[in-house]
Amino acid sequence: MYEKETITQIESARHDAAARDGYPHALWGGAWAQTPSKPSSGDGKVDNPYIITKAEELAWFRDAVNDGNYEICAKIADNVEVIDLKDFCHAADASQNLKELSWEPIGNSDWSYVGTFDGNGKTITNLYINATQAYMGLFGIIYQSTIKNLTFENANVTNTENNIGILAGYAGNGNTLQNIKISNTCQIKGGNDYTGGIVGYLDGNAYNCVNYATVQGTEDVGGLFGFYSRDGNSMTACANYGNVTASSYTAGGLVGYFKSGTIKDCANYGDITGTSNVGNLIGNAQSCNLNNVLGTGNVTSTATSIGYAGILVGGINSSSGTASGILAYNSSAKLTINKTEQTGEAVKAIGKGSLTYPDGKNEADVVKAFTPEQLKSGEVAYLLNGSKSEGKLAWYQKLSETDADAYPVLVAAEGNTVYFAAYDYCYKDDKSIKYGNDPTLKSTTYHLDIEGVEFDADKHIYHMGCRNENCPEHKFAADADGTLKATKSDGKFYVEELNLTDAKAINTQAQFTVKKLQYSRQLTEGQKGYVTLCLPFDIKAAEVAGAEKCYPVGNMMIHMPTNDASVLKFVLMLDEQSVIKAGTPMIVKLAAENAAQKLVATAQNVEYSANFFANPTAKSLTLRDWDGKSGFMTICHELTNASIGGVYTTTPMAEGSYSFRADGKFGIHTGDLSPYRIYLNVQPSQSASSRTMLFSIGLPDDSSTTGIRIISLGDGKQTGSSVIYTLEGQRVMGTPRKGIYIKNGKKFSVK
Repeated sequence: MYEKETITQIESARHDAAARDGYPHALWGGAWAQTPSKPSSGDGKVDNPYIITKAEELAWFRDAVNDGNYEICAKIADNVEVIDLKDFCHAADASQNLKELSWEPIGNSDWSYVGTFDGNGKTITNLYINATQAYMGLFGIIYQSTIKNLTFENANVTNTENNIGILAGYAGNGNTLQNIKISNTCQIKGGNDYTGGIVGYLDGNAYNCVNYATVQGTEDVGGLFGFYSRDGNSMTACANYGNVTASSYTAGGLVGYFKSGTIKDCANYGDITGTSNVGNLIGNAQSCNLNNVLGTGNVTSTATSIGYAGILVGGINSSSGTASGILAYNSSAKLTINKTEQTGEAVKAIGKGSLTYPDGKNEADVVKAFTPEQLKSGEVAYLLNGSKSEGKLAWYQKLSETDADAYPVLVAAEGNTVYFAAYDYCYKDDKSIKYGNDPTLKSTTYHLDIEGVEFDADKHIYHMGCRNENCPEHKFAADADGTLKATKSDGKFYVEELNLTDAKAINTQAQFTVKKLQYSRQLTEGQKGYVTLCLPFDIKAAEVAGAEKCYPVGNMMIHMPTNDASVLKFVLMLDEQSVIKAGTPMIVKLAAENAAQKLVATAQNVEYSANFFANPTAKSLTLRDWDGKSGFMTICHELTNASIGGVYTTTPMAEGSYSFRADGKFGIHTGDLSPYRIYLNVQPSQSASSRTMLFSIGLPDDSSTTGIRIISLGDGKQTGSSVIYTLEGQRVMGTPRKGIYIKNGKKFSVK
């Protein structure tokens, strides 16, 4: 295939002529037109174009150009929607006594048009051409012109020669076509070379040019342009919807014969037929650069011998063709050669020749077949946009279930931007993708039971998020009220903060780690002295807010015989420990000044287990008689057993239990014991005589001046004794030596 010779006299032919004005003029066909009239507004300059309001003024503009005013500019008026040419060109109609009147194009071999014509988004209707001359269209021959914003309705163009299009027959070097639309009510039929739905021969740039009309010709036939040329020029955002047929060779949905240049973001949707060199985009190319293009129509080569045809391009004559982005086509489009539908590997995107691809990519990366379902889904539009939904876009698609586009389109409309989301499954090796017009569509991960909250009665927890325990979104609320949230990290569940009070306990069997665990007890205003405490977590004794000292109770209670046979006396021995373990009964000396009137104990990273709030096992206390002479004797026969313990929940007490009362005294406990307190349980022997039990709390701090507190558990009365004891609880016989002793429950010193 070679480029046809063009007429060299077109560029050189220029001569002066005065514009005709106000009288009828002969058309090429020999009939007489209606009277043209000069526009009342504008002077034809670029910044002050003639304002066209009716067909008579458009005819005047044509005549003025063809008489030598080839640089004048025009614009269709704002208040005009349609310029109807039916009185200036029409087919013969015997019923109306009308002879055929063919339109004389604007610009010819003597005076090619070189100005700017702005259609202003308006429509020209009823353009009629039936000629035997070359270079036919609304414009005949144009150079270095800009024609834009123009729609054609009911155009009927027929020519037995070459270079024919509805907008223009021949557009030489330096032209710009922008926003041109040929509707489906138009038709065009060419004779020899270069027939295009918009322009027969284009050497220039085209943007947003669309053809819906059926296009027929002999050779080099294109839905938009029969011929396209020049390095550095480009077709951008252009589309053809009409069927294209060449009775001879070279037929393309966009361009019949493509000499050089770039096709970017363009599509063909019509069916293409020719003898040889047939393709959705280009029939035959000398060289081409293709970038993000789409072809969906059927391609048919009718040659009885060798007929080159490809789904995208029929043939490429040189190795300088390049491809980038995505070259997409419909996998269901039929490729037929010599009456045989091609299948399998015989279906080629490029019928003859090849393309080169960006570094690191091959044909499979760029040239892609998509099913009709994929084309309708929005996937292809998204890929053609470079896998993005924001910024400068070229491709759009309405994805509504009731009003969807079957293919990606090049027209932006409200709500037809394509968005993408990928959906992974955390619980299985699978994924899905979704395309839609909702701008909130975002990629995400599907989880098990992601919706709602589900209660697990076995563990007393509410599951939240994903039920897959290996998923980072697997979490739960750690109490039956669903208020304590635990989240998973590093394979463990964590609760950020948990506050324990006397009023509420956590009801759960779940396991988690509390990053900050706190127990607080509200004290009464001005409360001083001592309270008891037992916590389900380790604490640092020195860090309990509101406490002066925390004393763990030792593991022994000593029986102290007295001269008063009606009274049994015991001493709770206290320890000083820096760290007090969970479940240890404690005596807490309140701070002298406590503005908050609270007792607060905290710990970090406490492991919460299933038995976290199970009351600790009470400690058995070994009870021994002592007669003051022979040392410790056997286990006290007065008692069967004694124990000390704590509770974490409100707990009913067994018979024989004693608790530390609000008045600062141990006493027989009645009712339930509040959480986080301690109790004593003492069971007298059945054979023992009835006695009052008195308990003393030993304070190991030798600097204390308060000594031993003696508190009656029987009647609550303060009781003392004249007997002198050592700090170890041994009775002193006679006069004591130097040291510290106990008498009547108080310490005293002998010097």
